[in-house]
Amino acid sequence: DIVGATTLSGHLDLEALRTLLRTYQQVCVECAGRYGGNVHQYAGDGVLAYFGYPAAHDNDAERAVLAGLDIVEGTRRLAAELGRCGEADIAVRVGIHTGMVVVGEMGAGEVREVHAIGETPNIAARIQGETAADSMCVSAATAHLLGPRFATRSMGVRPLKGVAKEIELFAVDAAFAATGPEAKRPG
Repeated sequence: DIVGATTLSGHLDLEALRTLLRTYQQVCVECAGRYGGNVHQYAGDGVLAYFGYPAAHDNDAERAVLAGLDIVEGTRRLAAELGRCGEADIAVRVGIHTGMVVVGEMGAGEVREVHAIGETPNIAARIQGETAADSMCVSAATAHLLGPRFATRSMGVRPLKGVAKEIELFAVDAAFAATGPEAKRPG
């Protein structure tokens, strides 16, 4: 999700906003794809990517986090480039949650799309809303699947709107270079 997209839409020419969003979406597609993820939905300035569908890997949580870190960095580079051109500044927030979903076609009539059904995407969206600009937070469910190469820090247990239980959130600040058998890059 782009931070302050509503404000941007009120300040930018609509064509410039469209170009900015498409460039941001391309960053997200490239970063997710690099680690085996797939962008499945765009909602305004938000991007929803799945990891583990249509192909599952034993390290999909790590793949998602690596992609998230790349999206934050890619958006920072995009913001710097826009700043040099005198364009609007942008920042991003990434939220990741791991859980069960049912993936399948939804819709009726002519309009049909593939969606992940369950609370997992909703929790990821709520986590994203708790995340600071130009950073990423993950749920405890995701953090517990990450190896030692990820620098995480607890952000505390938080109530999330519409979620029955409070969830501990973790900021992920970096991924360190893997060594030994882990050195193989996901992909």
